Amino acid sequence: MADSVGTGLYDTDVASQVYIYRIDENKRTFSLEESFEVPYSSIVSNGSLCGEGGNWTVNSGVAMVFGEYDQSGVLIRQYAYECTMQNYRTFKYEMPLWFCD
Repeated sequence: MADSVGTGLYDTDVASQVYIYRIDENKRTFSLEESFEVPYSSIVSNGSLCGEGGNWTVNSGVAMVFGEYDQSGVLIRQYAYECTMQNYRTFKYEMPLWFCD
């Protein structure tokens, strides 16, 4: 096992990774396209793409932070929260506003 892989529940000396894979269901193949580091979380974490070709939202529940990353994995902004139950998932949705005449 690589030294960079955390095995502890609350390991603070390593980072987690977001892995982006290309999957070809017809050929039954996959390949790692890119990856980027995020705060370590052994459990209760997620990463989700915001729209087609958009930014990433990533929740690191054990670290009690969530953030938005650009398409290259560069952190745009990170938010910390205090919750002993740990946030499970974080998503970002478009919220268009309509104004009535």
